[in-house]
Amino acid sequence: MSKSHDNDPKSKPALRLLKTKPSVKLGGAMPTEDMLPGKYLAVCEHAWLEPTGKSHRAVFQFRIADGKHGGVALRQWIDGAADTGGFISPIGKFARHCWIALDRELYEGDPVDEPGQIFSGRRFIVSIGYRKSELPHGKGRQSPELAMIRKDADDYLRVHEIVSREDLS
Repeated sequence: MSKSHDNDPKSKPALRLLKTKPSVKLGGAMPTEDMLPGKYLAVCEHAWLEPTGKSHRAVFQFRIADGKHGGVALRQWIDGAADTGGFISPIGKFARHCWIALDRELYEGDPVDEPGQIFSGRRFIVSIGYRKSELPHGKGRQSPELAMIRKDADDYLRVHEIVSREDLS
């Protein structure tokens, strides 16, 4: 009869569970009441794609770079950045933002699936405003003019467009 190694402590690998803290941090300051819609210089701190139903949206985390509102954190979301098949339209808003960030047209092989590689650390002029709809969740009439007006207590400033890249030399 052979000796079983199941009870031999020397034959079992030492397994340890390591508790790791998630790497999270505050993304900047809240906009103040005197911050108005308009164009600002901002740094893209991070960008990523996240699934939304059958498609993907692009998310950008910006921080205002200078001036009275320096340090204010704002986000931008581009719904439908990639379709149900995972394809990004070369003429869509996400692709246009990539063109601005890269200062050229997109080529096959560009890391559009990792937007952090394209946007993070770059400086942009961004256009910010409130939601473009009269009512929350995109309901009611929509227009760019409505982005200039705070409609209710739940309406907040966000980035609507990347206008230009500002760190090109």
